[in-house]
Amino acid sequence: EEPVKGITYPVKYTFLNSPLTLRASDIAPTVLWQPSIYLDNPVSLMPVYLNAFEHTQKYFITLTSAAGCITADTQVVKSIKEITVFIPNAFTPNNDRLNDLFFPVTSGIKEMYAFKVFNRWGHEVYSTTNFEEGWDGTFKGVPQQPGVYAWYYRGLGIDEKIFFRKGTITLIRYVIHSIAIDGMYQNWFLDY
Repeated sequence: EEPVKGITYPVKYTFLNSPLTLRASDIAPTVLWQPSIYLDNPVSLMPVYLNAFEHTQKYFITLTSAAGCITADTQVVKSIKEITVFIPNAFTPNNDRLNDLFFPVTSGIKEMYAFKVFNRWGHEVYSTTNFEEGWDGTFKGVPQQPGVYAWYYRGLGIDEKIFFRKGTITLIRYVIHSIAIDGMYQNWFLDY
């Protein structure tokens, strides 16, 4: 028997003191959720999670087949007070791995319906429905000019309510210039 490759399930959110039924893949007769904290039955395919505190809990799910093959899945559960949608107001897409992408930071949103960015003439320069993507400051591979861009966000919360936000983002680009002062080169940054 070939073992089944383990997977990471999408992050689950729940409000404080609200039971949440989790579900493991139904591929093996034996299951064990570890650690067993906050679960009513750690050897069930569908244990119920309940927690009274804001917390992020990662579970390792061991699924053992009748032949003894083991599959290890992962589930992250976040207990939250309220649903939040935070969207920054500036970013610097200069490939330094710091603030290079513009994206919404959410807690308790289970589906993103739309995240769009528009230039000052109202033309759409970016659109996604994927939580794991963000705008890199380009349009069709061409870096966009520094300036203010409009954005629009719409998503579905774990409470089944629609969350809508709109606003502006400032795209900032820097150029490094070197100048000689007393025979020594020094770098300084210039915004353009």
